[in-house]
Amino acid sequence: GGLSGTGTATITISDVNDHPPIFTQRSYTALVTEDLEVNSEVLVVSATDGDEGENAVVTFSIVGGDEDRKFFVETDKLNRRGIIKLKKGVDFEKPHERTFNLTLKAEDADFFSLAYCLVQVEDSNDHAPVFFPQFYESPAMSEDVPVGTIVTQVTASDLDSGQNAHFSYSISKESDPYNQFLVDQSGWVVVAHPLDREKIAHHRIMVLATDAGTPPLTGTAIVMVTVLDVNDNGPEFEAPYKPVVWENTAAPQVVRMNETSLLLHATDRDTSTNGGPFSIRLLMLTSEATNFNLTDFRNGSAAITTLRTFDRERQKEYRLPILMIDGGFPPMSSTNTLTVVI
Repeated sequence: GGLSGTGTATITISDVNDHPPIFTQRSYTALVTEDLEVNSEVLVVSATDGDEGENAVVTFSIVGGDEDRKFFVETDKLNRRGIIKLKKGVDFEKPHERTFNLTLKAEDADFFSLAYCLVQVEDSNDHAPVFFPQFYESPAMSEDVPVGTIVTQVTASDLDSGQNAHFSYSISKESDPYNQFLVDQSGWVVVAHPLDREKIAHHRIMVLATDAGTPPLTGTAIVMVTVLDVNDNGPEFEAPYKPVVWENTAAPQVVRMNETSLLLHATDRDTSTNGGPFSIRLLMLTSEATNFNLTDFRNGSAAITTLRTFDRERQKEYRLPILMIDGGFPPMSSTNTLTVVI
């Protein structure tokens, strides 16, 4: 008969690329803030492929919904992942950059599949409130205007949204050290405490608008207020005089006011309109005043002379009431006491 034999044959089946890559999700969503830095990660997507080796190598790309090229994809071939990153900054304040509907593509050498990604952009507090205009000049006002008088109204706006767009007004303490002004939440700046031109004649108020974002941002505006004088101050001595008379010296003796002047000088803290010319008089209210004479030179100065000889051992000083009246309307007066030392 015939002969027979047996043997083993190993058949190796080679893979062919007959499976498309499939995203693990049909759709994705991502939420980013508008202050996300360029090259930051937005989202990671992944895909599977039933093939092996080179046939299972998947590449990811964006093929739709990104006309301004705000995003790009890095492919992690080893893990079949696509890392979507920010290529250019996004701006929530631009309506067309608040939402992106991206079409994603996963492909191998022969096949591909698509998935969709909705990227939503959140507002961040990247805009400070802005005043328009940023400089205000109020009509000049008298220093005696009543509390509550309106100075001006300021207006600000904020390009952010939600809480980031809410702001409140206030006045910088440094620009209003005496708290003479306040601003309400409608932007009305008003007089809060009586004005005093002799204290501050020109106010440069800094109004702040601070938003409710994190961290809060602040915008500023300047309000200029010029305060007009009213005659609210009487005349006063120009200096703290210490007049001296020598005893046992025959009259008339000129009373020296201080080391540098024989004359008494009047001054007024109001403006020149409400200042001189001054009227200076010696009031004969006490017997002490009858020992002296005052000559008013009608130029803001006066001389005082003695009418008799003095003895220090009997009386060391004399108090003279001096009435001074300014040239304002209506005129203001004041009485100052001049103490003459013998």
